[in-house]
Amino acid sequence: MQDINPQVLEFIGKEYKAVIQSVYGLVQRLTVAHLEELNVQLLELRGAAQIAQLLGMRRLFAEMSAAVDEVITGDAEIDKLQPLLAQAMLLAEGLITTIVDEKSENPCLLLPEMTALRRFRGATPLYEYHLLSGLEWPSFGSLTQDEELIGPQTEGLKRWHHLYQLGLLDIIRNNNRHKALFNLFRVAGRLQKVAVSARESDYWWVFAVTIKGFAEKKLSLQPERIRLLAAVEKQLRLLAATENRGGRSPYPEGLWRAFVSLLAMTDMSSDPRAKQIGVPELLFSDSAISSVRNAITGELDADKNIFEAMTTAVSSLRVLLDSVDESGDVISGEKLNELSAGFEGLADGCEHAGFRGLARQYKQFCSRLTSCDEAGLPTDMLSEFTDAILHVECAIADFYGKTPQVEQIKAWEDQPLMAILQKSLLKTAQVAVVAETSSRLGDIKQLVDNVASGYASAEVVPELELAFAEIEGSSNMLNMTRLASLAQRCLALAKDVLFEDDNKENAKAIEAFADTIVCLEYFLDGCMMGDNADESSLDIANECLSALGA
Repeated sequence: MQDINPQVLEFIGKEYKAVIQSVYGLVQRLTVAHLEELNVQLLELRGAAQIAQLLGMRRLFAEMSAAVDEVITGDAEIDKLQPLLAQAMLLAEGLITTIVDEKSENPCLLLPEMTALRRFRGATPLYEYHLLSGLEWPSFGSLTQDEELIGPQTEGLKRWHHLYQLGLLDIIRNNNRHKALFNLFRVAGRLQKVAVSARESDYWWVFAVTIKGFAEKKLSLQPERIRLLAAVEKQLRLLAATENRGGRSPYPEGLWRAFVSLLAMTDMSSDPRAKQIGVPELLFSDSAISSVRNAITGELDADKNIFEAMTTAVSSLRVLLDSVDESGDVISGEKLNELSAGFEGLADGCEHAGFRGLARQYKQFCSRLTSCDEAGLPTDMLSEFTDAILHVECAIADFYGKTPQVEQIKAWEDQPLMAILQKSLLKTAQVAVVAETSSRLGDIKQLVDNVASGYASAEVVPELELAFAEIEGSSNMLNMTRLASLAQRCLALAKDVLFEDDNKENAKAIEAFADTIVCLEYFLDGCMMGDNADESSLDIANECLSALGA
């Protein structure tokens, strides 16, 4: 990204920006009658971008023109294209100031819009390495015929593939992505460990570090990047295939370069292994790109579940009100301020999730709290606030794991509170039991990690017994007999197999046991979303336990 000539910068900041604004106006009122005129202007913008050394803008306007051609020829619908064009022009206009200030252009800033336009016309996606063509990217290279690769003979590969599928599904659903990414990272780590070929080990190291980048928010989880993760699932399926692969390479060059280019946009690009592989060090990060885009478009974190803020606010308010009930204290002074801040946060969370009726109600609560005198919060108001929290807990339970439409939210909010409570209280109670069961599984995972690291050994068995007894009891209460049975078998495994003296076999047993717990967690996540019928994760848990003789 070389510096742009000062005279060219002046042209970009004035004349070129004015033309972009004019075309943006045309896009906002776009009809079929305007398509030919729009295409002419897009081609002019592309030509001017070429002269002004704006390679990203040139590529963007070329993609926009190609998409418009699809509509002109009748191969696509204008109603689906118009929002994509509007988003692209919004970003193009907003980036002019950044380009003038930085005296250069980063084409990767426009990549999501280019890719969306290519997806619109069925073209293959673009990735960072396509736009940063001036750099030398390391080639994966072809593995020789006699090199031993990960394959169906690799112990545990089938199980790891299933675990990857479960994690990928949660990422696609935007359900607890942080945990899903952690499990994908575990799978990548195991593949790196069993790889015999040095190049194959490099591949899974790059992939694992990229997953870590997503988990640590150093890389944004855009739709096309989720497609990359889906491509890895197909890759694992190919590696695990016992039949002939038909000459297909399980390590396509494009996939390798896509992950390398993502790694290059994180601080891990300076890692000694990254340098050994040949990952170029860039002058920008993906986080910096996201900051610029967010400032222009107001985009939200793609990883963030719409109910996350609501859940956090409800939890803090519930703790505050419960502590008052237990102590019998009056809410006044500092606690009154905490309550007001809690409802303000809840109102913001509800607004973000689309529950505008609830948001208005909680903003009114904040106003009423400011009028409370030194005597503190009246008892009747405290009861009303407690009901209000129950109201939003029902919303979270009813729509957990879903992205409700505006009409669905309005219909839900229009119901009387008592009607909602009658329908939702049982579900809310069930969700609470499932959440607590999931929490106990988390405790078990921590205990297993302690054993695996050598920090603990057989002394954790009583804690495991108690945790699994609670899980079994909760499962029976919810009529989840298969989960209860698996919990029993897990306990038997922990007591009889997990702490054997053979270090190598013990490590394998701990790994399979940990995978079993992950599978049980995935099943409970599905239950939280009302998907009790999908027991595929329990099938994998059963395989893990059976393999260990439990």
